Amino acid sequence: SVVKVPGTKTLYSVGVDGYIKEIEQGKEKHKIDAGTPLSQIVMTKNQKALFVGTAEKDSPGCVQIYKISFERI
Repeated sequence: SVVKVPGTKTLYSVGVDGYIKEIEQGKEKHKIDAGTPLSQIVMTKNQKALFVGTAEKDSPGCVQIYKISFERI
């Protein structure tokens, strides 16, 4: 799953590899290991936080919240 920051060339992506990636102008800028497979990502309207859904097999998912600076809240 991917979300684009409006008005910029920055993307955030997640996947089953368990990483949240910040991609700017086609190059990976930051990468954080969430410690679990990830499925969905959504950015808050004020662009200060990311909501990330987990995707563990045979387990109910949960939502993790990260500040854009990649601090887990």
